[in-house]
Amino acid sequence: GIYETPDQPRVYVADVAGRKVGIITNCIWGTAQATILVEELAELAVPFVLGFGAAGSFDPGLPKGTQLVVSSAPATDGASKQYGKGPFLPDPELLALARDAEPAVAATVDAVYRETPELVAEWRAIGAQVVNMESAPFYAAAATCGIRALWLGQVSDMLLDEWHGWQFDRQDMTQSTIDNCRHVLEHLPAPA
Repeated sequence: GIYETPDQPRVYVADVAGRKVGIITNCIWGTAQATILVEELAELAVPFVLGFGAAGSFDPGLPKGTQLVVSSAPATDGASKQYGKGPFLPDPELLALARDAEPAVAATVDAVYRETPELVAEWRAIGAQVVNMESAPFYAAAATCGIRALWLGQVSDMLLDEWHGWQFDRQDMTQSTIDNCRHVLEHLPAPA
């Protein structure tokens, strides 16, 4: 799942604060890819994972461009339910390192084109504010495999009475998410 091919994720290694950090890009296929990568990284004895991405908001208080940290992810998709009932949570120490990001409860969806008003109402009823394709299974697989996890990202679109799409410059927004990820990496305690 992490070997580079023309149609698969690109993998890089960087040195951040004296640690070798793997960066796996183009992971855009949601629940299955998130759980596969976490399970495979666990077999490689990776101690922690940071998810990085975008979410649709259905909370007017979390508009487009808002930096997010998923503080809780109920089991709203098929994959996360294979790991337990949820809600699934980030590692508390990693969560405490998240800065410049609003905590949000994230629903997870398998079928992105089936985000109906009825489904959004169900998510709101359980306290969710945003939706993406990977937070719950990402946290669920990490907890099951004993890996510390945190998901950071930004609001890319709004799912209010009508959909408010992606048409805006996301470069600054993405740079802010990268800065948040880097901050977490730079402030992790030294390995034991």
